Amino acid sequence: MDVALVGDTVYALTRIGVITASPALEKWTRDSRFPMNTRQISNIPGDTTLLAITPTSVFVVDEQAKRLAVVPDGGTAVDLIGVKGGAAILAVRAANSSSGVWRIEPDGTSRPVLADVDPWDLVAEGKRIWVATLNEGVWRSEDSGETFKKVSKSGVASAVAVADGEVLAAW
Repeated sequence: MDVALVGDTVYALTRIGVITASPALEKWTRDSRFPMNTRQISNIPGDTTLLAITPTSVFVVDEQAKRLAVVPDGGTAVDLIGVKGGAAILAVRAANSSSGVWRIEPDGTSRPVLADVDPWDLVAEGKRIWVATLNEGVWRSEDSGETFKKVSKSGVASAVAVADGEVLAAW
């Protein structure tokens, strides 16, 4: 399950698709704009733009879902966050060189920003983005996902979160 609060609408990803409600969590309805097999949803901070991933594609969702990009080289999209300016940061797992973190620009162009890692979880707070990886620890970006630096020891970091300004990682 994944949740995004955009404006005055709560979006929740469930087994049956994306459903929406008011912040009071009343009157849930299915939102048919999202593609089948949506795995994660996110929004662009400070904007009403919604993003969604399926295992193989990244979508912008407004009146309908529009494919923004295809996941590189046969990889599988595992997590997604939106950043100010409209870019998407995408965690891709693959058995080849496309595994890592990719930056997808609003025009659909993509480039790797953290290569040779097996990413599992992404979290953002302002311009900071953290990546939990399998075997390579936790990485952090201070510039909205343009560059990343390793901030922990190597090892399996299965999740990362920010709570009360503290970064928490599950090892």
